[in-house]
Amino acid sequence: MNVTKEYQLEKVNIDAILERPGSRNAADDLTSLEKSIRELGLLFPLLINENNVLIAGYRRLEACRRLGMKTVPAFRVDAEEDGLRALDILIQENLCRRDLNVEELEALIGRKKDLLGRLRRRNPWRRFMQIIRRKRRPPEQPPQTEVNAVT
Repeated sequence: MNVTKEYQLEKVNIDAILERPGSRNAADDLTSLEKSIRELGLLFPLLINENNVLIAGYRRLEACRRLGMKTVPAFRVDAEEDGLRALDILIQENLCRRDLNVEELEALIGRKKDLLGRLRRRNPWRRFMQIIRRKRRPPEQPPQTEVNAVT
């Protein structure tokens, strides 16, 4: 059985993507998703069929629209929008994702803090600025010794 499917990634005009009626609630809070896309870009392409009907990725599409994006990356899949394959793809995409539990999230935060700490120590600009600051300091004056005059 061949389990490898290859899909061609395409840049698709966002206005050309059609949504199935009732596909998702537009009132979802997309703030964190919008922030992620703004900072990192759209990491996971949308899934559309040959007629540009959205199969999976409604929240990503809506966030991209709110951000004013003109084109989005998408994989074109062989699935009719009302067909069983489209439903299977939608279900799998949503079920295969898993929220991080507290321990996993804490471990990732710890790794990020550790990496940021190492990057700060190795940062050549930081070292450069330390050298500049040292050179700008006035030279240290030798301690003044009092000379007592003998009368």
